[in-house]
Amino acid sequence: MSAGACAASHPVSAFGAGGADSFAKIVVPAGKSGTVEIPVTVSRATIDTGGATNARSIKVVGQRGDRIVEVLDAYPSKPQGLSRCQSGSETYFRVLDVRARKEVFARLVDSCLVDRVQAADPLITRSPDGGEVTLHGLYSSFTLRISPNGVVMVAP
Repeated sequence: MSAGACAASHPVSAFGAGGADSFAKIVVPAGKSGTVEIPVTVSRATIDTGGATNARSIKVVGQRGDRIVEVLDAYPSKPQGLSRCQSGSETYFRVLDVRARKEVFARLVDSCLVDRVQAADPLITRSPDGGEVTLHGLYSSFTLRISPNGVVMVAP
């Protein structure tokens, strides 16, 4: 089981390549109040920050009530020699608590740079009630249970 695939009620990250982490900010919907900005962790070892850590794209993929938002956010890959990953991306699945304005779970799910972290199609499937989310990768898949109050656990 990888570092990001464990029970978590606090930020859990699986950045693979190591290196110092940095912070980015994601703006997500927050019910009647419009939007909220939440700081999230990104890996400077794989992301081309270019002086900033702004996501190339942010897609809301799920919501649990008015408190929990699930997103996929992608960043440009850090360019490597011989043109490797010059236009690649690093994509994370995150569970965000909009009330507490914090990241409660993060997992690198698709990477140009980290071997064996490649998304399958479909990347995400969920149970009818939205309480279980399965992340599908080419090399491994796992199911998360996400409670309405933001506790994230790996399903057996």
